[in-house]
Amino acid sequence: MEAGAAQRIFSLDTFFPAFCGLVLVLIWSRPELFPDPVYPSALFALLGLLAWLLARAAAAAPRLALPLAVAGGGAMLLAIYCALAEVLPWSLPGGREDWLRSADRAFFRYDWQSWWGGLAHPGLSDALALVYTGFYLCPLVLGWSLARRRDWDGLYGCLDRVLLAFLLSYCGYLLVPARSPYEIQRFAAAFPDGVLSPFLFRHTIGLTGTRHDCFPSGHVLITCYVAWLSWKRARAVFAPLALWAALTLLATLYLRYHYLVDVLAGVAAAAVVIPLFERLFRAAGAGAAPLPYAAEERR
Repeated sequence: MEAGAAQRIFSLDTFFPAFCGLVLVLIWSRPELFPDPVYPSALFALLGLLAWLLARAAAAAPRLALPLAVAGGGAMLLAIYCALAEVLPWSLPGGREDWLRSADRAFFRYDWQSWWGGLAHPGLSDALALVYTGFYLCPLVLGWSLARRRDWDGLYGCLDRVLLAFLLSYCGYLLVPARSPYEIQRFAAAFPDGVLSPFLFRHTIGLTGTRHDCFPSGHVLITCYVAWLSWKRARAVFAPLALWAALTLLATLYLRYHYLVDVLAGVAAAAVVIPLFERLFRAAGAGAAPLPYAAEERR
């Protein structure tokens, strides 16, 4: 299939509008919880409409379908994530931080100081902050590898799968809204910030305003899933993406951004997503299922 050939973009015309509709149902099921339910409702209704209009534009101009899918999908993810700041603090009042912290202690005896205190160092903080922030590049690396080989079926199929995985993590935030440990816990020692780690925090996490976004760890879910997709469809980039996923798992805990149960939930979600999405996409006919390299491509 050529890049300009007709291709349905499920993320824009189905997944994003459906998620926005889900948020509207959540808001109006208990509007009394929100200071002003009208504003977030209007915001998510607008985002759902915008995604649908982008899908119509892609269908009307097939040669623009790929840039609209990539740029539009990425912009929609960021916009929806930021808009969740208007919903998460009130969707379940009180948050669920105590649940997550208690699970860490009761089931895993996890405590940051005992696990990481002996390793804490400003250089390690900078290195893992780069890994954590750079996670957004993982899907781009996969997409670049597929586009370089002109695997347009794989590119569209993997794009829709990754965007849906992001939305699944957002559903987790709605079900278990919780703030990060660094926001609510007192630690025995100050975090060993380096030169880059506070800068990266201020210019990424510190800009969005969305805070109740711990469970599951979207970083872990997405990097694990992208690594699996690369193994099935773009094996040349599997090794660096798998290493990135492993380091991201460590970074989420070391940087105090997540509870251990969040990270384990991210891994478990990736394990569930892999077979679930393949059945879903095969049934919907959304792009080619990620397949291993052909024999001539492996040589």
